[in-house]
Amino acid sequence: MARKLFALNWKMNPERLADAEALFTATKRISHITTGVGFVVCPPTIFLSALRKKYDGNVLLGAQDVYPETKGAHTGSISPYMLSSLNVKYVIVGHSERRSDGETDYVVATKVNAVLDARMSPILCVGEAARDDAGNHFAMLEAQLRASLKGVSKAKAKQLVIAYEPLWAIGKTYKQSINAHTLQETVLFIRKILTKIFGRAAGMSVPVLYGGSVEKENAGDLLRNGSVSGFLIGHASLDPDHLRALVRALVRAL
Repeated sequence: MARKLFALNWKMNPERLADAEALFTATKRISHITTGVGFVVCPPTIFLSALRKKYDGNVLLGAQDVYPETKGAHTGSISPYMLSSLNVKYVIVGHSERRSDGETDYVVATKVNAVLDARMSPILCVGEAARDDAGNHFAMLEAQLRASLKGVSKAKAKQLVIAYEPLWAIGKTYKQSINAHTLQETVLFIRKILTKIFGRAAGMSVPVLYGGSVEKENAGDLLRNGSVSGFLIGHASLDPDHLRALVRALVRAL
């Protein structure tokens, strides 16, 4: 069985560096519960330099966003090579919160390619706003994937990670979130599209994560029966006790 990947998106949390360092240390301890899972912590950019000093290879560093240019007059922006110089290995791109602020598929594609050029792995987020009985959400998902991956070569596909985060499932209870059957159906569809774009071998090798109300109560079932390669975890990653319980549930499902 391939090693699973858990990407922990801290978003704009915590407020203080001392709290970020404490949370990172706690996460490293939790990562030792299992060897079957790789952990990536994606903190606010301002904390990356300090957390790099606590980096030991067991928990990798990720970034929450990136600017697609390498340098220039882009006030407040962070380039891919700035991130890679801090041992960043993964970069979240096209998150639903960024898309809701107006980020287009074209912009997402430029970021995906910039991250790949800097020899990091983009965690490309895709997902529909709503589902319908006619299956129109699949057409939307395919269009989003194709547009967001425009310009990515078959050779670089092996660096990709896809994170499926349906907007309708975010911020819900685990009972209101996606079930394993629906998740499996969607993951298989995503792999079908990746295979069309990159060929079978490359398309099937791309990890597909799930993000959207992942809790200890549903994580095991989603991992066991949803055909996912891991999870993109938000608020649960900020509470070490919650994260530990979630990881233990996942270990039982491995």
